[in-house]
Amino acid sequence: MKSPNIVSTYSELEKLISDYEFEKAQNLIETNLTEDATKSMLVKIADHTSGNLVYTFVSKVLQKDENSFWHKVASKVAFETFSDEHEAEKTGLYHILKAIEHEPTNWKMKEEALKYFRDGALPEKYIKPYAEAVLRQEPTNHIALMAVESEVEAF
Repeated sequence: MKSPNIVSTYSELEKLISDYEFEKAQNLIETNLTEDATKSMLVKIADHTSGNLVYTFVSKVLQKDENSFWHKVASKVAFETFSDEHEAEKTGLYHILKAIEHEPTNWKMKEEALKYFRDGALPEKYIKPYAEAVLRQEPTNHIALMAVESEVEAF
């Protein structure tokens, strides 16, 4: 991965997405940016232009290249940019669950999914197994402990 000039990469990516040059935008991302930089940059572009257009770009990429990386990006973009909080939450959770399907042993993504249990968005069938997976890696994880505690209180 090259060390890109972030300002010029941002400007080029914003233009490509605005011009619906989605394949070129995807190529620019994959050859120049890390996952964190991609998420951050796309959220900034969405805030500056249109969150729906950026989400459309990510959705288009997912149609041809469905993988954990792009589902994580889609989750972040949806959650950070959609104006309807309920829809953003549901869409973000959907993409985290899809990312976990692609990387079932990634406990960090399961931790991310657990953040949705507090609002009741995460289906019950995921809470205990995800909390256990997180606690195996990080026994003092606050969010996983809260999830386990809520499971115990339910009985």
